[in-house]
Amino acid sequence: MEEKINQFLNYLYVEKGLSENSIQSYYYDLKNFMNFCKKNGLSINKIKDTDIAIFLKANNYKKERSVARLIVTIRTFFKFLLQEKIIENNPTKNLETHHIYSTLPDILSREEIEVLLNSCDNTTPLDCRDQTIMELLYSCGLRASEVASLKLKNLDLEEGFIRIFGKGSKERLVPMGKRIINLFFYYLENIRPKLLKGKIYDEVFLTFQGKPISRVSIWKIIKKRAKIANIHKNIFPHTLRHSFATHLLEGGADLRSVQEMLGHSNISTTQIYTHLDFTHLRKLHKKYHPRD
Repeated sequence: MEEKINQFLNYLYVEKGLSENSIQSYYYDLKNFMNFCKKNGLSINKIKDTDIAIFLKANNYKKERSVARLIVTIRTFFKFLLQEKIIENNPTKNLETHHIYSTLPDILSREEIEVLLNSCDNTTPLDCRDQTIMELLYSCGLRASEVASLKLKNLDLEEGFIRIFGKGSKERLVPMGKRIINLFFYYLENIRPKLLKGKIYDEVFLTFQGKPISRVSIWKIIKKRAKIANIHKNIFPHTLRHSFATHLLEGGADLRSVQEMLGHSNISTTQIYTHLDFTHLRKLHKKYHPRD
């Protein structure tokens, strides 16, 4: 189980862009859960909902917020295990979550997005590749894992759509704008053949060695480009996804459409961005309303 926990924590850091403090909290809760499982002889694929209920009952002495966090940790961990096909059934699917306020995700302003996307001077093949990746993360709101696993056959540049297989192999179509389409045409015609170096891969994005790029490499690209752009926020690939959703809502997009483009199975997940949108609206009201 310890190995799976480490994989999960790495996923939270690279894919979800959580802070080190948040990951430490997840680690503390999961270590507590792992000790409980060891003590009771429970293997990771044999855990039942009743086992989790007993574990949570033993932690009822904690403050309500701590228990709520513990529930979120356990649910997210088993959701990850199911997603990675490590387990076949999720023992937490009927687990009720205590009410807890979600921390709003960090986003970049439109100005910061422009600075970041223009941080590539396109003098090298990797510059062009990085710019295409960053534009794709922001223009289409993709996850780093979705960009890394993107295949050539899933691009329809003529119609302006991209076919994505997200969490749980759930399929969705995401529209592309002119800018990302033009970048794709240039990258596929002029850059990708140089990176391939005679090899054959279906993945769109490749490393300098000519191998398919990983989501960890995409995380490093964002960190590198943010530093070049002199952006001091602690950003991750997921930050561009958050910014994509927020800027759509600020521009007047409806929540259901944003849900479809993000690939959220539950609209309540998408609703966190309405809080960010309301923050934007409050700023506008304060700035322009004569009675404010």
